[in-house]
Amino acid sequence: STAQPNQQQLLLDAKADLTRAIEIHPTYRNAYLLRGNAQLLLKEFDAAITDYDKAIDLSDSYQAATDNLVIALTAAGKAAGEERGDLKTAFRYLRRAEQMAPNDYETLRLLGVASVVSGQTAQALDYFQRASLARPNDAEAHWNYAIVLYNAGQTDLAELAFQEAERLKPGIRRERAQ
Repeated sequence: STAQPNQQQLLLDAKADLTRAIEIHPTYRNAYLLRGNAQLLLKEFDAAITDYDKAIDLSDSYQAATDNLVIALTAAGKAAGEERGDLKTAFRYLRRAEQMAPNDYETLRLLGVASVVSGQTAQALDYFQRASLARPNDAEAHWNYAIVLYNAGQTDLAELAFQEAERLKPGIRRERAQ
């Protein structure tokens, strides 16, 4: 979701104010977190990542910065892959997110997609399986895994995953068949 024009201006103002706060107090970790958040919303992913890294450098157990860094890395990976078709860069961002949060569903799903697109079937199967384990009650996660299994010729396992998706969301097969 793109920032609305008035929201955009508020974010730019906040970024400028936070930059000034950092100039005055360069070790104020919260200013880096908040400026990172503004940059993330502005889709300035590399700048956001840099600020979250700085906040973590100042305080290595800073959970909010760590959580938001994973979100920023995943968003940057998604943008690189889906908007620019740059799989190498997408993998670089997403693998760093995976190192930080090995069970993050969206990171695993996007790594699975990037693996499919780059023809790495075994790797795709691993990522989609891990994604389905990260969200065991999510029909979508099982459906995605089933599709990759089916396309890899593992039809028996695919059928089990399709059945699990159907159990979690009755009617998903009919819905997807249309």
